[in-house]
Amino acid sequence: MYVPADWNATICTADGCDKPRTGVFHTLCRTHYEKSRRERNAQLAPLGFGKRCSQEGCDRPHHATGLCRLHYNRKITTGSTELQPKAAKVKSPCSVDGCAKDAKTLGYCGSHYSNYRKHGMPVVPNTRGPRGEPKLDKFARHLSADDERGCWLYSGIINEDGYGKFNLGQGRGEVKAHRWLYQELTGKTLPRALQLDHTCEVPHCVRPSHMLEVTQAQHNAHTAARRKVPAGMYYRADESPRSLAEVGYAITHRLPTVWNT
Repeated sequence: MYVPADWNATICTADGCDKPRTGVFHTLCRTHYEKSRRERNAQLAPLGFGKRCSQEGCDRPHHATGLCRLHYNRKITTGSTELQPKAAKVKSPCSVDGCAKDAKTLGYCGSHYSNYRKHGMPVVPNTRGPRGEPKLDKFARHLSADDERGCWLYSGIINEDGYGKFNLGQGRGEVKAHRWLYQELTGKTLPRALQLDHTCEVPHCVRPSHMLEVTQAQHNAHTAARRKVPAGMYYRADESPRSLAEVGYAITHRLPTVWNT
């Protein structure tokens, strides 16, 4: 049996071992301590000092209250040392109509419960549109009508200057909404030197007939002229549609087709 020889030792006191000492109440390294502990238990077992689990048929070492660790954990968790069969889970369908998944929390399946936590409702309306939807139809979902001025107001992303931004998708980035729709409905490709002047003075309006192709100097002159117009009177340069496509687009998506005064 191991008996500590030098309590001030900093390395293992076992013969031929130079590993560091690991214990407070012994002077051995971890390997030699475990070896000596097993030898001590083997010597004490015939004398009745090696306590075992009191559960019938179990020869595991004692842990607490006369039981090994396994049976002790069963006792405090289930109330019995015997292995209890798992109760069968009663499955119920998701409470959302048409969902065949099993309910997990609050009567919803995993996906509908996630929607409920994020949006306050289990079913979120689809605002993204179907895959492969034409860009012009996708764009129209962001438009609303201003019946007073006849504007097509863009309700998507608005930048710090008040102009709308439209995401083309598929990694092609964002474009100015009014400039993109103008080119789509007129079939023109505007050079960078040309700007579109909002004659309605509403920056997030995207109606092509409210736009004028101007240079920077012309744009500045028109802006100065509109500032001289009395309040309540709108400066208008041209009210005619820019193309038949604009008229058809307005009819299809129920947008103003004429300027209301």
